[in-house]
Amino acid sequence: MLASIVKNIKRVMAAEYSRELSAKVYAGQCRFARLGYKACGKVGYALVRELVDEKDRSKGILKDGERKYLTTDHIRVRPGEPHEVATVQWIFSRFLEVKSESVVAWELNKRQVPTRTGKPWTRVMVGAILREESYIGNLIFNRRSWKLRQTRTYNPPDQWIRAEGCLEPVVDREVFKQANRFIEERRVDISEEEMLVRLRRTLLKEGRLSISIIDRTPGLPCVATCQTHFGSMRNLYRLLGFTPKRNYEFLESRPLWSEQKTRLTSRIRAAISKAGCRTSSGGWTDSLRVNDNICVSVRAARWTPGQLESHSPHWTIQCDAHVPAGWIAAIRLSEHNRTVLDYVLLPTDGKVKRTIRFSEAARDRRKITCFKTANALIRAITRRLTKKCRASRATPTRPSTRSKISRPKTKSARAPR
Repeated sequence: MLASIVKNIKRVMAAEYSRELSAKVYAGQCRFARLGYKACGKVGYALVRELVDEKDRSKGILKDGERKYLTTDHIRVRPGEPHEVATVQWIFSRFLEVKSESVVAWELNKRQVPTRTGKPWTRVMVGAILREESYIGNLIFNRRSWKLRQTRTYNPPDQWIRAEGCLEPVVDREVFKQANRFIEERRVDISEEEMLVRLRRTLLKEGRLSISIIDRTPGLPCVATCQTHFGSMRNLYRLLGFTPKRNYEFLESRPLWSEQKTRLTSRIRAAISKAGCRTSSGGWTDSLRVNDNICVSVRAARWTPGQLESHSPHWTIQCDAHVPAGWIAAIRLSEHNRTVLDYVLLPTDGKVKRTIRFSEAARDRRKITCFKTANALIRAITRRLTKKCRASRATPTRPSTRSKISRPKTKSARAPR
């Protein structure tokens, strides 16, 4: 009885010590943040972490994953590479022209401007850069909190700790204010009826609607808000009485063939593993990496009618931004994308476009093999992969030269004692 009481008292004391230590660490981080030092975490694009001593003398640039080990050292934030700084300045100036994060991200990808992670640019990345005050010399801390045994919370702006003018600015302060003023004015709190009225007004003015038009028009909610309120852009267009040129019929059957892609990927993985090859996730949706060098991507080839009645239909395969070398196994859908027509297999050299289109007449010319059943497709993939694996394992070996065996000079085979 006494032992259990002592144990509970020790647990309460340990918990109280942890809470006190957490409060001390948090207070210390806030104090250093007010002094203009980086408390923890990564820095944004075109920024680097610089290690300084107690006299604020530089000790070098910290790479990703590196950290300070001396209590007297601190971390300052400095502008990074000149080409990254120029990219940030171009993002702000271009955004003030086009008024759309999606357009800026598309142009960055078209110009092949790399990100730090190697992934393509998105509107979320561009929006984060436009809102980051570090580019005008301010360091902000305590935007989010994750206390002991609590969920991560987003703190209100009055709890943020802002150290102004502690960084070398990258962007002019007026340009930053203009960009953020437009972002704030674009955020509107209106009813769904008012949304439809404004969208109809924009449709009459522009003659059509698209994602870029909605995003760059002041007074309209962003596309994500429209999708949240009306379910999808196709449903929104239907409510507005607008018929886009692009055919969106395939969206109705997307859940059906999306589930079939996942099942086909699992069956291909099981067959390849049974054949003796190593499989792992390729890092993309519905894809496999075999023996760390060959990739098999599973996609859906959706049916699209011809623009005219005399034109034959074609099939479209949507790929990722960078599909590695290997094969693309696609489920070819029948008319109106309701059922499965057959299965196709096509090789890729890693330089494939994001959209692959082919017709029945062009299938042989593009070296696309057709299979009636999924089992036939899986057998063909397994046969090709095992053949490549055997070829990679088979390395030519040079015959070893054996040294001549020295024989005893005596007539008998035995050496004399």
